[in-house]
Amino acid sequence: MSAMDFLSPFEELVLTAMTEVGHGAFDYQICERVRVLSGRNRIAENRIQFTLRQLERDSCVYSWPDLPAFDKHAPLRRYRVQFRGQHALEAAVERRGNKSARDYFHRASRFGIYWDMWRLVRSRRRAERQDSFEDITGRGASI
Repeated sequence: MSAMDFLSPFEELVLTAMTEVGHGAFDYQICERVRVLSGRNRIAENRIQFTLRQLERDSCVYSWPDLPAFDKHAPLRRYRVQFRGQHALEAAVERRGNKSARDYFHRASRFGIYWDMWRLVRSRRRAERQDSFEDITGRGASI
């Protein structure tokens, strides 16, 4: 386990979906891919949007608006995985080991946004404990 291993299972699911959709993916494309990877038809879009904002705050993804001049009410956003997000995803996949990705993602998406927040906090605390034994921070300062 490394200090880069700080993703919750749902964050891993969202990053995997972003990677599969590709650079410059729209948020609705990521939402659709998350649903496909998890095998669930109903995952709230605001849950995925919250996770995307959290990943952006942690410098794992970057987003920019795709603004047509006439549509200022609901601008679409494009996303790409950053270097830090790619390394965090690799560490999470390594931690997961031989477990089936479909079963793992199905379980990761079973509860709602409050469960995701709780798992996010637990994952960050686990990384901070690991961080105390290494010279690298979990927040991107020395990455």
